[in-house]
Amino acid sequence: MNLNRLLQQILSELEQEQHRVQRTALIIAPILLFSLIALATLMMRGGWELLSGATGAIVLMAHFAMLTEPAIKRVRGLARDVTIYLSLPSDWNSAPLPEAPAPRTLLWLYGPSVLTGLSGIAIFAPVLLVETSVWQQIAGVVLGGVLIGVFCHRFAQTYSLIRHLEISFTDMLTARQASRYAPGATAQSRTDLLDQEALARLEAQPQPVERLSPAARALIRTESYLLLRDAPDTSDTDVQEAVQAWAKQASADELGHWLLPPIGGKIYLPIEPHGLLASTLAATARRLGMDGGYSASLNTWLIRLPPARSYAVAARLIDALVALGVFPPGETLIHHLTVAGDLGSEAAVPALLYLAATPLIFEPQPNPALGDDHSFIMRGGGVMDDLDRGHASAGSRTDFADGFLFVDQPAWSAVEHITGHVINLRLKQVLAWAAYAASRAPERRSTAEATATARYDRLRGDLAAFLREHDLQDALTIRWLDGRWSEQWPYLKAISERKQGDHTFLASAQQLRDTALDDLEQIALRAAGQRRTT
Repeated sequence: MNLNRLLQQILSELEQEQHRVQRTALIIAPILLFSLIALATLMMRGGWELLSGATGAIVLMAHFAMLTEPAIKRVRGLARDVTIYLSLPSDWNSAPLPEAPAPRTLLWLYGPSVLTGLSGIAIFAPVLLVETSVWQQIAGVVLGGVLIGVFCHRFAQTYSLIRHLEISFTDMLTARQASRYAPGATAQSRTDLLDQEALARLEAQPQPVERLSPAARALIRTESYLLLRDAPDTSDTDVQEAVQAWAKQASADELGHWLLPPIGGKIYLPIEPHGLLASTLAATARRLGMDGGYSASLNTWLIRLPPARSYAVAARLIDALVALGVFPPGETLIHHLTVAGDLGSEAAVPALLYLAATPLIFEPQPNPALGDDHSFIMRGGGVMDDLDRGHASAGSRTDFADGFLFVDQPAWSAVEHITGHVINLRLKQVLAWAAYAASRAPERRSTAEATATARYDRLRGDLAAFLREHDLQDALTIRWLDGRWSEQWPYLKAISERKQGDHTFLASAQQLRDTALDDLEQIALRAAGQRRTT
């Protein structure tokens, strides 16, 4: 992801914000201020005029706030997003403005409001002089002056914030001149954050002939772009050979896991959901075969990962996105997995196995935006995309909101943290297949499903015995799917305490997890291989 291009787009956005503030100061604000002074005159007469004038004044002031507040919110959101993505200290833009606004700027900021305010006072002053007492006349003039001051102060505050960030971002871009994209390039006319030359070469490459899932195609497209971006001297022949090799690997992974249910997901990014960065990331994701959107539950923005036939493909796609720079460095992101189908009460097995075997200590509320009673695992409201036709098909699905993605965390060097998303994807996809097999009527199970059912039943028994050994047996009886956080948290807390107090707990849980996954995956691989040979 080209952060220099992002800075250029931010500077262009700040320039547009200045134009919006200027139009408001020149056209809309004077009309509102003139109306407010008329209402202030009406209020000075007392009685019902005071009530009706105050009501109108409140409405107009609220309207004025609605004109200026969004601009302040947008530029603050830009500053917050860049702070996250460039790993800047939180006070990087706290220095005062290095220069005062130019006289011309002061003129269009203050001039229209001051002139309109004084004109309104002059027009309505005769009414005050004739029909009101001296104290009412003084109060009316003071109120008019206060209104003029409020308007001018608001415009000055908005302009100062925009100008402050504009200077800060300009300095930042100047310091990052290693990029070949200099200020003034054509980046402002584009909506994505990709290298234009690499993208043009990517578009010219032939597509793989293998039958691949949407996730596999997005993976190959992203890895091809990374190759062209990082090694622009690579010949087209070498690029095509690399693409074919990646396609064969992805095809082999997906054919090997053909019996497993498709798996997709969402990764939530801590950025403004409707800001400039969200829109540019959405355009970037779409060019690479993915998508982005707004999350109402978390009030943030997310990357939608298309469905894959294999967890290996889905994990490599996440690794490619990390290399691309889509995810902010040094962050722990919520990885919301989606597995085709509906586990029902069996959702407790992958949930507890994940919680017990992952080397994480959970906090009372992992994300305050979720609320105290938000479910740890929640049922999805839609269905997975059809892997062959590329559109939604009928069926149910279960969403897993219990995954975490660690991005460039220097302190997290253990294998479990580096490959945590791979293990999580594998756990959910393999166990979902085994649980679905166990839910079938015995006479409808294939030979592989019958073998997987027996191994899954043994895993369930081993997990129950493991939980009993650590006095956590009741964890299997609560609702993990669509249950309440207040009901689930005591068990998350207890599991975290066992990890800290008993050094054998984590190792035993990981051995239980890995042994079961190895056995179940081998059953699926053998069955898929036999299916291809026949």
